[in-house]
Amino acid sequence: MKGNFFRKKRARVGKAARRKMRGLGYIKDGNAHMKAGRFKEAKNCFVEALKIDSKSMAALYAIAKTYLDRGKLAPSDWKKKYFFRKGVKYVRLAIAACEGEPQLQSIRYVLAAEFFENLGEYDTALLRYETAIKLDKNVKKKYEGEIERLQNIIRMGGKKAKVEIESHVFIGNAYKKAAEVYYEGKEYAKAKECCEKAIKANPNLADELNKMLEEIEKKLERKGPKVVGEVKTPKKGPRIVEEPEWEKEVPTVKWAETDERYELLGLEPGASAREVKKAFYKIAIDRGATDYSHTDEDYEAKIKEFVRITEAKESILEELRK
Repeated sequence: MKGNFFRKKRARVGKAARRKMRGLGYIKDGNAHMKAGRFKEAKNCFVEALKIDSKSMAALYAIAKTYLDRGKLAPSDWKKKYFFRKGVKYVRLAIAACEGEPQLQSIRYVLAAEFFENLGEYDTALLRYETAIKLDKNVKKKYEGEIERLQNIIRMGGKKAKVEIESHVFIGNAYKKAAEVYYEGKEYAKAKECCEKAIKANPNLADELNKMLEEIEKKLERKGPKVVGEVKTPKKGPRIVEEPEWEKEVPTVKWAETDERYELLGLEPGASAREVKKAFYKIAIDRGATDYSHTDEDYEAKIKEFVRITEAKESILEELRK
């Protein structure tokens, strides 16, 4: 009796539940491919998830994101436009799929705005941001800077300087987190330098990091070198005052004398500027630089390594500009 009862119960789970689980498995695999920068494989996984559930909100949104990333890395303008147009189609389907859920719809409208901005349709992009704010008011604070920037572009007659494939957000966040690590380790001079580099890379971080800079300045003032007066009766020769550690010059790496910077980016010497930027962007996505957490065991090592990769990229690009 017991055996029959359990057999019947297992049968009740049915094909629908197993089918749903298989769809979630495809989405999970697709996200893993996305993190590794394998966009085609990721898209194929999400398409398989759509075959199982044609109205899957997660799969539709994920496919749109793969098209956005592929468009950003596309070598030619016509290919960029092709990927962005395909992405717009899937974003619209994703918006329709989550009807009745304003917060999810708001996120989808923000992605749509990014697509239209890349296509040069700034008025449409601005309208999408405004729709996102109407659906979820919390979006306003997050994307206030983006909205202002679009408004300025429209005032200038829709003219926008050609933006290179540059991951300023990744760079800014990496330097910001490096500054936090140095600040906690009481290495205030290095923390200050990282704060300044973070603001230079991503000016949106200025408000947040200026407070940290003020605290660092106070700490450096307190920790300044002591003024040593003359010793009245020197018995063991003149008193030698060692230079404080924070004022000692840290020897800089002479990148020109080594190929290590190319190794860090996984390139061979003589790579073009486009190849350097593409390699860096791929590393940034693969490492998930913006997702580093203080709870990670190797948090400090990860941040320092990513900052080193960033500096290697900047050094190569600076050399190529000359």
